[in-house]
Amino acid sequence: MAKRIILLLINLFFLNILILSAESQDNDEIFELKVKELSFTLIPTFKLIVPEASVVLGLNQKIGETEFFAQSEYNYLYGKINYLLQYTVNLFLPVFINLYDNVSFEKIYENKKYLQRNKGYGVGLQTPQFFDFFKLKQEIKSENYYFASIEEKLNVNQGNILLYDTFVEFLFEHEIKKEVLRDFYTGINFEKAIPSDFTNYNFLFLNIVMDKIFYFENKKTIDFYMEYGYLLTSDNLPIWKIYTLGGYERLMGFAYDEFQGYYKVFLKLKGKLPIWDKINFNLLFLKLVSIDGFLVFNLGQVGNVYEIQDFSDYKTSIGCGMDLNFLFKNKIKISITLALAQAIKSGRFPVFYFVYQL
Repeated sequence: MAKRIILLLINLFFLNILILSAESQDNDEIFELKVKELSFTLIPTFKLIVPEASVVLGLNQKIGETEFFAQSEYNYLYGKINYLLQYTVNLFLPVFINLYDNVSFEKIYENKKYLQRNKGYGVGLQTPQFFDFFKLKQEIKSENYYFASIEEKLNVNQGNILLYDTFVEFLFEHEIKKEVLRDFYTGINFEKAIPSDFTNYNFLFLNIVMDKIFYFENKKTIDFYMEYGYLLTSDNLPIWKIYTLGGYERLMGFAYDEFQGYYKVFLKLKGKLPIWDKINFNLLFLKLVSIDGFLVFNLGQVGNVYEIQDFSDYKTSIGCGMDLNFLFKNKIKISITLALAQAIKSGRFPVFYFVYQL
């Protein structure tokens, strides 16, 4: 398994070098080509997280008033592959359509192993940004699911499900020295399964995301982040429609997706300060620009409604680390994160994380 991981990292490294070899005109755009009145912009993204062996590749392409977004996620250790394609036409009311395919080869629910695949398409409509901070989006998704127990014998459950999502977003920003900084973000989502001739599933989830960043002198920041998930209606609910916690992104120090439940509370408090600014150390095509240090406190719980209300059983962890910020050819931003996290639970050992992000 170690050889496979090494080969995967080598392949991803060379793929990233090929992407970075393109020229760019600013810090965010890899290149821009203008033919008469047509503007073509290509923006790739890449993120690698170790030891979770999680790789996320993204590509955002803009052509005039249209936008194409593609993203794929691979997790070798947990047998997960996700794909997403989205096409948006920016009319007076932007219209978008997306295709997705999510596969888990050995998903675990209630200590049992399943083979799971959810694929479908969605069509949506969103408003322009009102008053520079408010946006509303509606989406209808038709999803095909395949869900099979793979422990004793193959027990297959498959069919279709119709989903209706409502998104409300509030975003406040400010600009300093031509750099746009986020102050406060709130996203509210209602996800509703609509019973039909194809499926009897009927549920309604409420999801809330909040992110507040406080800015201080000398580029010091404190980031308060919250996720909240609540099952409002559950007349008929599939076992695979569940929240998870654990891993670098959500509750670092614990195992990836270690905890599961139909209700979720997750809080993260992160303080960040510059350790060494304006370094400008050059190595071949890379320039080390700055080093930032950070300290993170995580708190969260997933489970049933009674477990969410019992604050004494919430999972907590602390972590610290540093971000090494590079420029490739003085144009492309690259970040390498080294972090150490400890789950506040007896018998747990510290976890070291390596994150490479473009």
